[in-house]
Amino acid sequence: MKSPEIEDDSVFESAAELFKAMAAPMRLKIISALCNGEKNVSELRAEITTTQPNMSQHLNTLYQAGILGRRREGVSI
Repeated sequence: MKSPEIEDDSVFESAAELFKAMAAPMRLKIISALCNGEKNVSELRAEITTTQPNMSQHLNTLYQAGILGRRREGVSI
């Protein structure tokens, strides 16, 4: 029995982009740290040893991929 052909590969392309964004160990650590609730960059850096620029770069990649959201509360994002 022949399986139905999927005419639109966009779902696979989207999944590949999502997996690509999560492929870095640092990003997986960030996602794990956020599983129990929101944290700002300072709180994340208290749990994950890295530089502030490196943390911000990984957070931005996750945000751009739609994996994380962000909001501003006072001076914290």
